[in-house]
Order: sequence, then C-alpha cells, then structure tokens
Amino acid sequence: MRIMGSNFGNTPVFTHQIHNKKYRVSAHIHQYAELVFVLEGEMRIVTDGVEQRLRAGDAAFFFPFQTHLFGSSEVNKIAMYLFSPSAMIDFLHAHEGKVGEGAKFRPSEATDTVFKNHILGIDEPSVYHIKAFLYLALNDYIEQNPLRETLSGTGVVAKVIEYMNAHFKEQITLTTVAQALGYSANYLSHCITRLYGLNFCTALASLRSEYARKLLTQTEKSITEIAYECGFGSQRSFLRQFKSSTSFTPTTYRRRFFTGYVEPHKSVSW
Repeated sequence: MRIMGSNFGNTPVFTHQIHNKKYRVSAHIHQYAELVFVLEGEMRIVTDGVEQRLRAGDAAFFFPFQTHLFGSSEVNKIAMYLFSPSAMIDFLHAHEGKVGEGAKFRPSEATDTVFKNHILGIDEPSVYHIKAFLYLALNDYIEQNPLRETLSGTGVVAKVIEYMNAHFKEQITLTTVAQALGYSANYLSHCITRLYGLNFCTALASLRSEYARKLLTQTEKSITEIAYECGFGSQRSFLRQFKSSTSFTPTTYRRRFFTGYVEPHKSVSW
C-alpha cells in the first residue's frame, strides 16, 4: 500500500489501492486530497462532523487537511485514490478557503467511463487519464455539493498546519508551535479545535501516523525506528496512536499488507 508514494509531501503524486474487507479509520487529517469509490456494499463517512452513507456506485471527496473518518460494519469493496495538492492546483486555487457541505457525490457517466476503462484495476494509468479522472470527479463533486467558507485556507490555522507539516518528525508541542508562530497556546488550540474538531495532539498524531503507513509498507525499518523517525516520543506512544488512527497495530498493519488483505498498486508521479 503506497499511501504517500515515494516522495512524501514534495512531488505531485497519485496513489491507489483496493480494500476488500471490514474496516474502521478514525478521524484524521492529511495533506493529500482523497477520492473514495464504493464498488460493493456500503460504508459510513463523517466529514467535518457531517455523517453520510455511501452505497455501491457512490463516491466521496475529501479536501487536503479536511477532518474525515470512514468505516464499514460489513465487508465491502472500495477503491481509494490519493492526490498531491499540486495535482489539482487549479481547482484548489479556484475554490481557496472553501469546502463542500458534504463529501458524498454520484459520479457522472463520463467520470464512470474513464474510471472503469482507464483507472480501476490499471497498475500504471497514464497521466492524462489520471488528470481526466480527477477533474471529472471534482466537477461532479462541486455540482452536487454547495461550497462554504472555511478557515483552512487562510490565517492562523494555515500557518499552524504548514508548520506542523514541516516539523511533525520533531518533538514539537502546542507550546513550541505557539512560540514559533508568535501566538498563545490557548488561542492556537481554540483555532485547531474549531476548524478540525481535533485537539492539537490528535491532529499531530494523525500526520505522523500517515507517514508511518508509508514507512511500514515501503521499507524494512523496525517498528522502533519508524516510531522515532515519525516523531513519536516512544514506541509505546506510537503503538497507541497508530492503533487509534487505523484500528491496527503497526505490526498487524504491515502483516496484512504483505499477506494480501490489501491489494497494492504503484504510485504515479508527474
């Protein structure tokens, strides 16, 4: 499972994977945009506190750094796609500071055609098909989800997220971030909770856990090495936070990848 591709946070990248199981992913954020297509069964998603149910044929879109969670009570099959913000820069600039009222949408016939003929099940889709798929899906999304203003694109919160994204591997705290940015810790805490519904520690652990997924599935580093490389203060803290974010221990997560519970696909850069 190449969650972040080979250049975490730096190179425009598209990664894809198929899940065919029962699962639960707790509330989290990450720097990538995410598209989810339900192929079989049903799933539950919650985006910024808004709960929705998806059935086969439905899809969901999550903005970069938008709080979301999802899961299923029964085994289902979904296709997940992650995109670097750089891959959709025109869209993000056109709708800066806004997100949809929900995440759920129904793909159009054009989107569905490109998806099934040129994306789904293709190990290495062409860059042109990937971009066509992405922008067709985004057009369906905004047609079905009125956009609303959010604080994510401007001001204090943007500075906090930028700082966290650059320093999450270090031993940062709310206090050190506040000092670095020139704000009070209480004020930053209020801003983060207001926007994401997560406290600072949970948001930071979410970023670290996303990076840990990459290391678990793309390297042979030990659990201890990964814990410290991702910025966790101890292996115990890593185990607790990773399981909270993914519902798996790091060892189980790595084992399930290698034993075929998740079908891996290659990442594509351009």
